[in-house]
Amino acid sequence: MSKSIKKYSAALLFLMIYCCSLSAGSLSKEYQIKSAILIKLTKFVFWDNLSGSTSPINFCLLQPEPFGLYIDEVAKQDSLVSKSHPLMILRVDNGDDISHCHVLFMPKKSLLLKGIHARDTVFITEGRSTIDSDNHINLYTNNGQIKFEINIDNIRRDKIKMRAQLLSVATIVKNTGTKP
Repeated sequence: MSKSIKKYSAALLFLMIYCCSLSAGSLSKEYQIKSAILIKLTKFVFWDNLSGSTSPINFCLLQPEPFGLYIDEVAKQDSLVSKSHPLMILRVDNGDDISHCHVLFMPKKSLLLKGIHARDTVFITEGRSTIDSDNHINLYTNNGQIKFEINIDNIRRDKIKMRAQLLSVATIVKNTGTKP
């Protein structure tokens, strides 16, 4: 098995166990797990504007974000992402320019940005369905497990490229009225 396949298999294995159980009131543990999931997700997305470069992946967090410095530490420790494209964690406020963001995470307590489209930006929400929204990925908790859904219509519309391994472990949703 090639090194590349081994790396992606290891990352995929991590994503497959993303559904770690959470005990009631374990917000800190929940956001530690979500931090790891969010960082791992970047391994399964292709950005055309990063092809052939060593430019960083700009991972933007819309304020107020729940991670504190924990997600920064997870990003630093993640050697698979850092080798080809270092991961930069950036905090943005509503109304800031997001054109430099490769990923924009919008937590539960943030104002949901609507009607936003930025080339090569993956929009991730928390606890908000991606059905009939502009978002691509949504993290949610079901029976004490963290899961994620991907809106395949929005991914196609915005020409976001994702590895099949990521799609295979996500709940795939479509917008209302979309033909199969």
